[in-house]
Amino acid sequence: MVLVVDRTDSAYRAGHVPGARFVRYASFGQTVNGISLELPSPDSLRNLFESVGVSNATHVVLTGRPLIVTRAFYTLDYLGLTHVSALDGGFTKWKREGRAVETSAPVFERGHITPAPHPEIVATAPWVLDRIGKPGYSFVDTRTDSEYLGIGARGGLRSTGHVDGARRPRRYRDRVLLHRLPGERHVFHLAAARLPREAVRRIVRRVGEAEVSDRHHADAAQETLTGASNSHASTEHTGSLA
Repeated sequence: MVLVVDRTDSAYRAGHVPGARFVRYASFGQTVNGISLELPSPDSLRNLFESVGVSNATHVVLTGRPLIVTRAFYTLDYLGLTHVSALDGGFTKWKREGRAVETSAPVFERGHITPAPHPEIVATAPWVLDRIGKPGYSFVDTRTDSEYLGIGARGGLRSTGHVDGARRPRRYRDRVLLHRLPGERHVFHLAAARLPREAVRRIVRRVGEAEVSDRHHADAAQETLTGASNSHASTEHTGSLA
């Protein structure tokens, strides 16, 4: 089953993979104490994904903007659904290859999900505060350069910097695709795609070995901020590194 995840359904109505269903980005987040996009309850998520026909055994293939696909992937993983992938190359590649496209919404039956939540992949503020600077834990910041440095904003909210000791992957592609390896407890699920295990290990190793000071980050950011928009222009692609 293909799910198109986006902020609005305008792109979906203009054309999508045949049989794909639409899920609105805002529907798998909620505002709690003024903080947006917090995870809804497992029962709310169950109801949401059942409503588009998802069941426990369904293989869900996600497509849409990569960072939104990432959040949907994480949400389904948290809910306990194990058969989830991202469409290699996204809908852009799908169309470029001349594959079938339709504009109508499909008719489908409601799914049935028995949630098996994984709260261990949700890092709360107290959990993070208790582990800053301790061996065996690495914090990865996937935001923009300006947000990391505390000189940018998102959604009208100014950034005040980053978690003490948090590091940033060296390449934008790594920020989009990094994900938790099965069986590795302390790398949380940040991925939009299932990558070859060795490719992910190489990314995680680069992050873990990046013993670079904040001053270095600030100097480097002055050189890279102007090129950040070029990196972001490629965000339709959600394929593998292989």
